[in-house]
Amino acid sequence: MDSEMSHVTKDVVRIGATEILVVQGDLTTYRADCIVNAANGELNHRYGLAAAIVNAEGVEIAEECTDYVRQHGRLYRGQVYVSEPGNLHCKKLIHAVAPRWREGSMQEENCLREAIHESLLAAEQLGLASIAFPALSAGICKFPIEVCAKIIVTTVAEYIGDNTPHLHTVSLVNTADDVVDAFREQLSAYKVQGSGINAKPECDYWKLCHRFFKALGIKDVVVDNKFNICYCSTCHAARKEKDYYTRGNPPKTYGIPVGWSRIGLQ
Repeated sequence: MDSEMSHVTKDVVRIGATEILVVQGDLTTYRADCIVNAANGELNHRYGLAAAIVNAEGVEIAEECTDYVRQHGRLYRGQVYVSEPGNLHCKKLIHAVAPRWREGSMQEENCLREAIHESLLAAEQLGLASIAFPALSAGICKFPIEVCAKIIVTTVAEYIGDNTPHLHTVSLVNTADDVVDAFREQLSAYKVQGSGINAKPECDYWKLCHRFFKALGIKDVVVDNKFNICYCSTCHAARKEKDYYTRGNPPKTYGIPVGWSRIGLQ
């Protein structure tokens, strides 16, 4: 079967000039300007997607990564390294060090956000127009699929609001039905809000908060829109967020405050 025919687009959401696609198929045969690989800090590509990429598309990827680690040392959680793609259908391969799930006790959710953010930043700095992500940290890293999908979709949506003059397509690619369904469910929150996303909320409460912020006389040049988010009850419900989160070992439950907005500053 032709590799392009084996990829099925299951959902699409447009945010500004950028499309987020949910695609069911094999990432190793997907076509994009850059593909994100789920790597470990040593970049040795022995397991999971990393092993599949190296086994299918050439040892030169592994050799380049080994040389990099030998010269510069290992990477840490959330960091990325950009290599040549071997025989993959892309221009660059981004190796993102994805965290292992520790029941929320080791800041692994923040590390996953950082890995996604750094991958997007690397693609944008290289002037690439499209990027494809796997379900980073799911699978052998044991992240709950719903948590993984939510972090990936939310981080992508927040980032692309004002930061992607080059990047026009972000694909979330996986073969498994449950992962694809999780991506689609998280993406549906942005359909509920129309073109308004976390980076640019459109509810009445956000508009009121934004008017107050403008009245303070703070210049727009200090605002970083990718960190804007509204936590009014309407937006909270639209994103299908829980009213609590659990972290720590032993785990403890914490309530999420609702009824405020965050405006990011540089």
